[in-house]
Amino acid sequence: SALKTDEISIKNTMICPTVVIGSGPAGLATALMLARQGIVGIKLFDQLSAPPKPDNISYWGNYEGERSYLIGLNGKGQRALQELGVMDRILNYSTVLNGAISWDPNSPIDKPVERDFIAMGKKYRTVCLERDRISACLLAELEEKFPDAVQIQFNVNCTEIAWQSGALCEVHLSDPERGNYSVTAGLLVGADGTNSVVRDSMLELSAASKGTKRQFPFYVRRFEDKNVRYYRTIPLYLPIEPEHKTTFHWKLNMSYSARVASEVNLEALPGGWMGPTDGLSTYLAVILFRPWDTRLTDMRTSDDARAFFAELFPAFVPCLRDADLERFAQKKDRKFPRFMFAGPSLHCGHADTNSGSSAVLVGDSAHTVKPFFGLGVNSAFEDVAALGLALNRTNGLLAPALAEYSLLRAKEARALVQLSRVFD
Repeated sequence: SALKTDEISIKNTMICPTVVIGSGPAGLATALMLARQGIVGIKLFDQLSAPPKPDNISYWGNYEGERSYLIGLNGKGQRALQELGVMDRILNYSTVLNGAISWDPNSPIDKPVERDFIAMGKKYRTVCLERDRISACLLAELEEKFPDAVQIQFNVNCTEIAWQSGALCEVHLSDPERGNYSVTAGLLVGADGTNSVVRDSMLELSAASKGTKRQFPFYVRRFEDKNVRYYRTIPLYLPIEPEHKTTFHWKLNMSYSARVASEVNLEALPGGWMGPTDGLSTYLAVILFRPWDTRLTDMRTSDDARAFFAELFPAFVPCLRDADLERFAQKKDRKFPRFMFAGPSLHCGHADTNSGSSAVLVGDSAHTVKPFFGLGVNSAFEDVAALGLALNRTNGLLAPALAEYSLLRAKEARALVQLSRVFD
């Protein structure tokens, strides 16, 4: 017999599977949270290839290509990952910050400003590692502990979400081996980033619902970028051994930053654990600049790059290698995503019926900010924690859980983007 509305739980409605689109940190963390709650039949799809294993030092220690940028996990992000039981694994491949060292436009090269997080009594210490390495850790956790609950398929593109007249959600997929096919989702999780197909389908469903009993408001607010910056990355090798004579005493486990009067900034975080590194600590620096800065747009050679750093960031010159300078000079300029948030709710669908589908947004598909020090990833983990909390509070009843999640996170998504814009 049909289930009563108040009995519709995420476990007993899954005649159709839970489908997660996106295997970045948000999607993998969501799958892990659901699996830990005893949910099975979870299908996760991503258009990209699987990340290397987190202990693959030959990959993570190679900075020659366009690698994943570094993330700083803050206190809330760490707490969410602790609740997922994966934080200890992540710590195995991370660097924990003891403080921050910075130069402002007036700082002498040998006298930057230093902040000691331990002496300051900071409640948490930022944990740094590569964004894709976080995904690798989450993937390893799923494969080792929940192989029967979650099926993960890489190199599969989600092309369309179609909401059928019977309220079922068909997820259209394409991959090189199977071609085009579809799966029906009981619960659809949109963790597919700034260009979310799931979010776009919710906009379409909202428009189609107008004038019906199931009408629901949903919008996406995108903002013009009024502070446009491009960025390039370059590895830094801190000269910490005594034989390396520099004007400044470099310290490990610190973040480094430098601001200059000509609107070019440098931000650097330490990479995750790489094993022995010849006494040199490897960092990845992000150089932020204006699109019209010809010192970068006209840069062609390693000599050009070295002259650029010597002029603007002289303290960092001993940390640079010729091959990296050559690659830096020839790199393409990269852009940040535009600020965006969805609302006034982050879910839609028919979770209160025995035959309908529902969708919910987490991470960048719900709120997009510029990824300085991992702000987007940390807020994504907060989304996952909130969704898990909502499911616990409602004993797994899907309709009230999704409504609770939207109450917990929709206003937060808006506030996150608005606050980020203020400080941009």
